[in-house]
Amino acid sequence: MIYKICRKINIICAIITSILFLDLLVLPTIEKSEKIISREAEYYYNSQNYGGVVRVKSEYRLVTTENYRYPIETYQQFEYWKCDSIRLHATPILRQVNTGFIKLEGKEYELPSKGSIFRDLFFVPIIFGLCSVLGVLLKNNEEQTINFGIMNVIMLLVLLYVMRVF
Repeated sequence: MIYKICRKINIICAIITSILFLDLLVLPTIEKSEKIISREAEYYYNSQNYGGVVRVKSEYRLVTTENYRYPIETYQQFEYWKCDSIRLHATPILRQVNTGFIKLEGKEYELPSKGSIFRDLFFVPIIFGLCSVLGVLLKNNEEQTINFGIMNVIMLLVLLYVMRVF
């Protein structure tokens, strides 16, 4: 019973992996110009330490457009708070923002972004892909199929967190 459930989980995760890699690596990005709706002057996040939960001021500011929320580093070479629109490059299926550009006083500036699935955290979909493919290929070994099924569920949750779904 558990073997069959884990086998189905491995197959579903292999399909999700193929869609993810198709979206991130193969399909061309969509370029959209969007109007900036709001800019958060101060962006806080909660950090937990030995004394409890502490509210920490981030070095990023959050720019909200019509469809996206884009974190921008506070210290830039230009005054990003003066612009009114942003040009974003996003993936076509999952709508993950790759890069952003702001046009200000006739010059276009690229916005360095926080660690994302395209830069620092690209190992997460690679590990997820390896686990799902190995889970499907090792279908005759019940123990490995169950192990990869559990690992795929964990990696799916990590991947959703990295992609800022929750």
